[in-house]
Amino acid sequence: MTLSHETVDFERHYDAPPERVFAAWADSVAMSRWAVPGPEFGLHYEQSEFRVGGRDVARCGATNDLKYRAEVLYLDIVDNDRIVFAETIREAGKPLCASLVSVSIATNGTGTRLNVTCQITEFVDGMAQGYRDGYGATLDNLVHELARAA
Repeated sequence: MTLSHETVDFERHYDAPPERVFAAWADSVAMSRWAVPGPEFGLHYEQSEFRVGGRDVARCGATNDLKYRAEVLYLDIVDNDRIVFAETIREAGKPLCASLVSVSIATNGTGTRLNVTCQITEFVDGMAQGYRDGYGATLDNLVHELARAA
């Protein structure tokens, strides 16, 4: 397959202040709870360094088969405002995709507007759809995490 490129955008509104939304992204323990598309999926952090220049390394996939390795390099972080990171996803050492992800957090009345843009380079078919489905579900799950943190 030749390279394929796609941009996927998400917008969500949360009944929580930007500080709580940002904190949910900054905490790998919290991310392990909400950043999976459903109960049949798992996420295990091997390394978590939420800072500019820091790296996260995690295994993800079906609960009984965390076959994907996700590596994140944080490029820009502004507390309660934005997070920008580069991400690669591999399976058995084989690169499946690379992406640039921008997370924008803004006050929206008494809550927060969250915009996430994923600029994806696919090395295999289907990864952009995986981002659409996965991020869509996990951003919906964030509502429960924010209620838990209240």
